[in-house]
Amino acid sequence: MAHGGTRKTTKARKPRAPLAKFDSIKRKRYLDLLADGNTRYNSAYAAGVSHELVRQYRMATPGWKEEEGFAEALANGKVANALFQAALDGNVTAIQVWLYNRASDQWKDKRNVEHSGPSGGPIQLGIVEVIVEMPPLTPLTDSPFPEPSTNGHAAIPDRQG
Repeated sequence: MAHGGTRKTTKARKPRAPLAKFDSIKRKRYLDLLADGNTRYNSAYAAGVSHELVRQYRMATPGWKEEEGFAEALANGKVANALFQAALDGNVTAIQVWLYNRASDQWKDKRNVEHSGPSGGPIQLGIVEVIVEMPPLTPLTDSPFPEPSTNGHAAIPDRQG
């Protein structure tokens, strides 16, 4: 051991999963799951690979990121079609969402809220002091609690009757 008997330890790296485990069958399953609207994490799990392996494959494979994006766009398209159909069926919220996103230059959810004082002037701020006079408190006469004894301990009433 060098340098005074201390030993330098290094953190072991986790071995990288071989990309070959993400074969063509698992890749197709993964993309199909993405196109059905699943998240990348859930799609990887359901396809039988780790999210980390898919990330490594994405980094190592040109064009894979675009394939993932295309599959996700298919899922978004299904939602857009359902939204459009709901709008055509008279769903007012769907109509608003569709128009706000597809014709935003003409349709905006715009709310003008203005806060001002009298006649449009500034808001006046101030402190108001309120004094309330309370009548004097009277002691309870029918208290269920015993009166303290002279020795500082509460007297325990005799409850035998």
